[in-house]
Amino acid sequence: MQSVIYREDLSPCTVLVYQQDIDKYAGNIECPECKASAWFVRGSRGGLREKAACFAAHHEEGCQIKTVVLVVDGDEPGPNDGTDTAQIVVDLDKRKPQTILTAEPLKRPPPDSPWGNVQKKYANAADYPINKSLRQILSSLIRNPNFPEDDATIKITADNGRVVLEGAIRNLLSSQYELAGVDLGSIRLFWGLITNVNQHNGSTWLNCGNYRTAPSVLIRDEELETEIRSAFKLKNLEDLSGARFMMVGHLSGSEKKKIFNFGFAKYIAFVKYRIKDESEPRV
Repeated sequence: MQSVIYREDLSPCTVLVYQQDIDKYAGNIECPECKASAWFVRGSRGGLREKAACFAAHHEEGCQIKTVVLVVDGDEPGPNDGTDTAQIVVDLDKRKPQTILTAEPLKRPPPDSPWGNVQKKYANAADYPINKSLRQILSSLIRNPNFPEDDATIKITADNGRVVLEGAIRNLLSSQYELAGVDLGSIRLFWGLITNVNQHNGSTWLNCGNYRTAPSVLIRDEELETEIRSAFKLKNLEDLSGARFMMVGHLSGSEKKKIFNFGFAKYIAFVKYRIKDESEPRV
């Protein structure tokens, strides 16, 4: 799309207009027809091929303004291990590295953090199947809005068996639109759509819409940002615009502005999208 609708006054917003006032339009634009949330895609140049900047969205089925095709960036999440989808177990440390990792110096956690005094241990992202397991659950939600089954349960463990989260998934899973009854500080599974990214006071915010009022995933400091970029092979966190996420974390903020918090890269997963190249074969 080369033009979208600005939600505040329903005026048209072109690529040029958007770039002249990003703070105004980011998280506040939608498809003119199906009203799906839209995001800005930077132009790129690679070899002889140049891609112009545009807007993209996860359009509703049948939308006539769907001008680009989005495909999952990376491998499609595979099926969960086992066949019992009513009992899901996620082990954060399922495949620990064989070598001893050097712990980072102990740091005082943020004052509103429920994680306590913890030390980060760094390893290759492949050592943390939580990203794949959460990604499988997220992929199931994307494909089937009725997932999971009513009686499905989940158990998430870490630190050699410490239970992080356990219970009926429907009681522990909240989308970005279902936060009214969630107690601040409680550990839950959250999921949603990132439409824009901004930075403020040394923190990075992955926003689910208008950064002033819509929920945001908080990447609290440069250390965690570096860990995220390394784990998910991101050149720029803005590449997460249009991505869906699932995370184990706690809710903070206020009635007006909700904030998703997490402590480690292994506690979050993304299904990231890219625009399908015209030269790619149709499936």
